[in-house]
Amino acid sequence: MHTLTLPLGFFFMTWWSALAAGAAAASIPIIIHLLNRRRFKVIVWAAMRFLLAAQKQNTRRMRLEQILLLAVRTALLLLIVLAMASVMPWAESIWDSLWPDGSGQVRVHGGRTHKVLVLDGSLSMAVKKKGEEQTAFERARARAIEIVKDSPSGDGFSVVLMTGAAPRRLGLKPSQHKDNLIREIEDKLRSHPHGNADVPATLNLVARILAEAAGKFEASEVYFLTDLQQATWVPGKTPRTAEVPDPENPAAPKDAAAGEPFNPFKKIQNSALTVFVDVGHDGIDNLAVTDLQLGRPFVTTGLPVPIFVKVKNYGARPRSNVRLDLQISRARRTATEPAFNADPPPSARMVFDLKENDETTLPFAVRFKEPGDYAIWAVLEPDDLSLDNTRGVVVTVKKEVPVLIVNGKPADDPYEGAA
Repeated sequence: MHTLTLPLGFFFMTWWSALAAGAAAASIPIIIHLLNRRRFKVIVWAAMRFLLAAQKQNTRRMRLEQILLLAVRTALLLLIVLAMASVMPWAESIWDSLWPDGSGQVRVHGGRTHKVLVLDGSLSMAVKKKGEEQTAFERARARAIEIVKDSPSGDGFSVVLMTGAAPRRLGLKPSQHKDNLIREIEDKLRSHPHGNADVPATLNLVARILAEAAGKFEASEVYFLTDLQQATWVPGKTPRTAEVPDPENPAAPKDAAAGEPFNPFKKIQNSALTVFVDVGHDGIDNLAVTDLQLGRPFVTTGLPVPIFVKVKNYGARPRSNVRLDLQISRARRTATEPAFNADPPPSARMVFDLKENDETTLPFAVRFKEPGDYAIWAVLEPDDLSLDNTRGVVVTVKKEVPVLIVNGKPADDPYEGAA
């Protein structure tokens, strides 16, 4: 024997079925009221005439109370039916006609939406223009909080931080508690991660998040809060874009229908609305120290040590009279001293010019007088992005380097031996 069951939402699929359900619900207290009135039988009894006389004085008040009680019961059932019908798709036109600009107390929304917020954690997001208080990363974090606050109740949120080591996800499931999520964003994303951004790994994670939440929300949206720097987003500068495995089928890295490698960004676009929020600035002046190398494998006292510093201009205009300082600090000799001097005076300085998108190598020569551990820093003058203005290395300076020579081919003449 099979039992036919219908979901409760079936009665609210159309306006006329919702109206019929409301009429049926409103009729329940009326029927109960009428049945209660016919339950008793009037019997004339001489001793009741005094009670009947008193009842006649309060008949109007009692009748009014009964009518009010019936109205309240009917209104409660109608409000329940109205609340259930108000979230149906056919009711959106009614709300739009009542509040065409969306400024009413009831905010119309076409269903629950899963919103994935991706914050770019690349090094360029630490840019702070002169005269501004926030970096690009801090603006991205503030914009993410605004998206959460402005979203309707019932929406779910997943937050991803795009970093170089591995993208980080806040929480394991989409969160629908807006206040808790905002506090988590403010606490866990308080500081910039100071690294590169792995776009392919991040896109793969976003595709997996969308696949896990499929069916739980009526729509999906992905917000990339980034400065849109070409080093991060331009094709060809982000390897492994088409080599990441399919999160739904890791054993098949290629699309069986097209025979092409799995493209996570294409899959994201097919399953969600993709929005890029630009939090960066144009015309950023950025010089970076890209490399610092020593010209000798072993550093000893008394001999000059060549030091080569590479500087690149990532800006859109040439730079002139750029200052680069070479700072050297010796390690502590006692436990009470700091490990290294945080801001030593410059040991050498060089002023140079550099064209836009050009790179140069600056040679230095340093002579160490005493053995020990030294920290060498190459420091550029401040600009919009100061994180990449410094690069350092720690070197151990020895007074002498012992060398063991093994003579594998002896000879009578010392100069003819292998050693």
